Parts: sequence; structure tokens; C-alpha cells
Amino acid sequence: MEGSVKLECALFPAGKTDRYYFTFSEPHNITGFSSTNNSLNLRIDSETVIVVELSEGYDLQPGVSFSVTLN
Repeated sequence: MEGSVKLECALFPAGKTDRYYFTFSEPHNITGFSSTNNSLNLRIDSETVIVVELSEGYDLQPGVSFSVTLN
């Protein structure tokens, strides 16, 4: 089947959150973070697990980039 999909809205809607879990074999020693994107949050679940959360307002369009600094 051929066709194309046009995104009418390329932003995460209100109430939507995608979570990406990262598990380390040793303590990660992460105590905080900063990001150039206000719709990105980093949650520290344990000394070996962090969770990156993308939420309302996150821009899904191609070419969008951001940086995250871990402390």
C-alpha cells in the first residue's frame, strides 16, 4: 500500500508522556541534569536507573535537536 502521512500537529499533546528507561550495571552517580528542551525531564529512579521523560510540547518534527547535560 502506497501513501503518505501528514502530521497536522508535530507536538506532544497535553497529558502524553513517553518514558525511556536506562539501566546501568553499576551506580551512575547522576545527581541532576540540565537540558535545552523544557519538555524533557530526567528522573532518577535508583542508583542504577534513570528515566528520560518527553512530555507535552515536545517537538516531533524532523531535524529538531536538543542537548542534555548530566551532573
